[in-house]
Amino acid sequence: MDVKQVELYACGKCGKYYQDIKFAEDCCKPYHCEICGIETKRYILKCETCAENARFEKANKVLPSEYKGYLYDDRFEMYTDDIDEILERYWDEGEDLPNYVYGTTETRFQVDIDSAIERAEEDMYEDFDDIVDYKELIEFMEKWNEKQTGVTYYQDTKTVVLVPEELKNKYCDKI
Repeated sequence: MDVKQVELYACGKCGKYYQDIKFAEDCCKPYHCEICGIETKRYILKCETCAENARFEKANKVLPSEYKGYLYDDRFEMYTDDIDEILERYWDEGEDLPNYVYGTTETRFQVDIDSAIERAEEDMYEDFDDIVDYKELIEFMEKWNEKQTGVTYYQDTKTVVLVPEELKNKYCDKI
Protein backbone atom coordinates (compact mmCIF):
# COMPACT_ATOMS: atom_id res chain seq x y z
CA MET A 1 0.00 0.00 0.00
CA ASP A 2 1.27 3.49 -0.90
CA VAL A 3 1.23 5.77 2.16
CA LYS A 4 2.07 9.48 2.38
CA GLN A 5 2.55 11.63 5.40
CA VAL A 6 0.59 14.91 5.27
CA GLU A 7 0.97 18.03 7.32
CA LEU A 8 -2.22 19.21 8.99
CA TYR A 9 -3.04 22.31 10.99
CA ALA A 10 -5.52 22.32 13.86
CA CYS A 11 -7.68 25.22 14.99
CA GLY A 12 -6.45 26.18 18.45
CA LYS A 13 -10.02 26.65 19.72
CA CYS A 14 -12.09 23.74 18.40
CA GLY A 15 -9.35 21.37 17.24
CA LYS A 16 -10.72 20.91 13.70
CA TYR A 17 -7.96 19.92 11.22
CA TYR A 18 -7.13 21.69 7.95
CA GLN A 19 -4.52 21.17 5.24
CA ASP A 20 -4.17 24.95 4.83
CA ILE A 21 -2.84 26.96 7.77
CA LYS A 22 -5.00 29.99 6.80
CA PHE A 23 -8.21 27.95 7.23
CA ALA A 24 -7.06 26.72 10.63
CA GLU A 25 -6.25 30.29 11.71
CA ASP A 26 -9.64 31.59 10.54
CA CYS A 27 -11.72 28.62 11.76
CA CYS A 28 -13.14 30.08 14.98
CA LYS A 29 -12.21 33.68 14.32
CA PRO A 30 -15.14 35.97 15.11
CA TYR A 31 -16.82 37.72 12.20
CA HIS A 32 -17.82 41.37 12.33
CA CYS A 33 -20.23 43.54 10.37
CA GLU A 34 -18.25 45.34 7.71
CA ILE A 35 -20.34 48.49 8.31
CA CYS A 36 -20.86 48.89 12.06
CA GLY A 37 -18.31 46.41 13.42
CA ILE A 38 -20.54 44.38 15.76
CA GLU A 39 -19.89 40.65 15.93
CA THR A 40 -21.95 38.54 13.52
CA LYS A 41 -22.51 34.85 12.91
CA ARG A 42 -19.88 33.00 10.95
CA TYR A 43 -19.58 34.11 7.30
CA ILE A 44 -22.11 36.94 7.79
CA LEU A 45 -20.57 40.19 6.58
CA LYS A 46 -23.41 42.55 7.56
CA CYS A 47 -25.47 42.52 10.73
CA GLU A 48 -29.25 42.36 10.27
CA THR A 49 -29.68 46.09 11.00
CA CYS A 50 -27.05 47.18 8.47
CA ALA A 51 -28.37 44.71 5.87
CA GLU A 52 -31.90 46.08 6.37
CA ASN A 53 -30.64 49.67 6.08
CA ALA A 54 -28.84 48.79 2.83
CA ARG A 55 -32.02 47.17 1.41
CA PHE A 56 -34.02 50.25 2.39
CA GLU A 57 -31.55 52.65 0.75
CA LYS A 58 -31.60 50.70 -2.54
CA ALA A 59 -35.39 50.24 -2.62
CA ASN A 60 -37.89 52.19 -4.68
CA LYS A 61 -39.92 54.18 -2.12
CA VAL A 62 -43.63 54.85 -2.62
CA LEU A 63 -46.57 56.04 -0.55
CA PRO A 64 -49.52 53.75 0.23
CA SER A 65 -51.76 55.85 -2.05
CA GLU A 66 -49.37 55.19 -4.97
CA TYR A 67 -48.97 51.47 -4.37
CA LYS A 68 -51.28 48.95 -5.99
CA GLY A 69 -50.95 45.41 -4.70
CA TYR A 70 -50.33 43.48 -1.55
CA LEU A 71 -48.10 44.70 1.25
CA TYR A 72 -45.78 42.60 3.36
CA ASP A 73 -44.77 43.27 6.96
CA ASP A 74 -41.76 41.19 7.98
CA ARG A 75 -42.20 41.79 11.74
CA PHE A 76 -45.49 39.86 11.80
CA GLU A 77 -44.97 38.00 8.49
CA MET A 78 -48.25 39.48 7.33
CA TYR A 79 -49.57 39.95 3.77
CA THR A 80 -52.47 42.33 3.20
CA ASP A 81 -53.75 44.90 0.74
CA ASP A 82 -54.62 47.33 3.56
CA ILE A 83 -51.87 49.17 5.42
CA ASP A 84 -54.30 49.92 8.25
CA GLU A 85 -54.45 46.18 9.02
CA ILE A 86 -50.69 46.16 9.55
CA LEU A 87 -50.74 49.31 11.70
CA GLU A 88 -53.63 47.98 13.80
CA ARG A 89 -51.66 44.79 14.43
CA TYR A 90 -48.72 46.83 15.71
CA TRP A 91 -51.04 48.93 17.86
CA ASP A 92 -52.82 45.83 19.23
CA GLU A 93 -49.47 44.23 20.11
CA GLY A 94 -48.19 47.43 21.76
CA GLU A 95 -45.33 47.70 19.26
CA ASP A 96 -43.88 50.88 17.79
CA LEU A 97 -45.42 51.58 14.39
CA PRO A 98 -43.15 50.82 11.43
CA ASN A 99 -41.75 53.53 9.16
CA TYR A 100 -42.28 51.32 6.13
CA VAL A 101 -43.44 47.95 4.92
CA TYR A 102 -42.48 46.06 1.79
CA GLY A 103 -44.33 45.67 -1.45
CA THR A 104 -44.83 42.25 -3.01
CA THR A 105 -44.48 40.53 -6.32
CA GLU A 106 -47.35 38.47 -7.64
CA THR A 107 -46.69 34.99 -8.96
CA ARG A 108 -49.36 33.15 -10.90
CA PHE A 109 -49.82 29.40 -10.64
CA GLN A 110 -48.14 27.88 -13.69
CA VAL A 111 -46.81 24.48 -14.63
CA ASP A 112 -43.39 24.55 -16.29
CA ILE A 113 -43.86 21.73 -18.77
CA ASP A 114 -40.25 21.93 -19.99
CA SER A 115 -38.99 21.14 -16.48
CA ALA A 116 -41.52 18.33 -16.12
CA ILE A 117 -40.41 16.79 -19.41
CA GLU A 118 -36.75 17.18 -18.44
CA ARG A 119 -37.34 15.34 -15.16
CA ALA A 120 -39.22 12.57 -16.96
CA GLU A 121 -36.42 12.25 -19.55
CA GLU A 122 -33.90 11.70 -16.73
CA ASP A 123 -35.67 8.42 -15.96
CA MET A 124 -35.29 7.22 -19.55
CA TYR A 125 -32.31 5.74 -21.39
CA GLU A 126 -29.33 7.97 -22.23
CA ASP A 127 -30.18 9.05 -25.81
CA PHE A 128 -33.96 9.19 -25.33
CA ASP A 129 -35.67 11.54 -27.79
CA ASP A 130 -38.90 9.73 -28.61
CA ILE A 131 -41.39 12.35 -27.38
CA VAL A 132 -44.58 12.20 -29.40
CA ASP A 133 -46.64 15.35 -30.02
CA TYR A 134 -44.22 17.58 -28.09
CA LYS A 135 -45.37 20.76 -29.87
CA GLU A 136 -49.03 19.87 -29.18
CA LEU A 137 -48.28 19.37 -25.48
CA ILE A 138 -46.48 22.74 -25.27
CA GLU A 139 -49.40 24.54 -26.96
CA PHE A 140 -51.89 22.82 -24.65
CA MET A 141 -49.91 23.75 -21.53
CA GLU A 142 -49.57 27.38 -22.65
CA LYS A 143 -53.35 27.62 -23.04
CA TRP A 144 -53.93 25.77 -19.75
CA ASN A 145 -51.51 28.04 -17.89
CA GLU A 146 -53.28 31.14 -19.26
CA LYS A 147 -56.56 29.92 -17.71
CA GLN A 148 -55.12 29.58 -14.22
CA THR A 149 -56.27 32.22 -11.73
CA GLY A 150 -54.39 31.19 -8.59
CA VAL A 151 -51.78 33.69 -7.38
CA THR A 152 -49.40 33.97 -4.49
CA TYR A 153 -47.33 36.88 -3.23
CA TYR A 154 -43.71 37.18 -2.22
CA GLN A 155 -41.92 39.98 -0.41
CA ASP A 156 -40.34 42.48 -2.80
CA THR A 157 -37.35 44.03 -1.02
CA LYS A 158 -36.89 46.39 -3.97
CA THR A 159 -40.16 48.19 -3.17
CA VAL A 160 -40.72 49.98 0.14
CA VAL A 161 -44.11 51.47 1.01
CA LEU A 162 -43.54 54.35 3.40
CA VAL A 163 -45.91 54.88 6.33
CA PRO A 164 -46.70 58.62 6.37
CA GLU A 165 -46.62 60.42 9.73
CA GLU A 166 -50.29 61.45 9.42
CA LEU A 167 -51.23 57.77 9.17
CA LYS A 168 -49.08 56.95 12.20
CA ASN A 169 -50.65 59.86 14.10
CA LYS A 170 -54.09 58.33 13.54
CA TYR A 171 -52.96 55.41 15.72
CA CYS A 172 -51.07 57.55 18.22
CA ASP A 173 -54.32 59.44 18.84
CA LYS A 174 -55.93 56.17 20.02
CA ILE A 175 -53.60 55.99 23.02
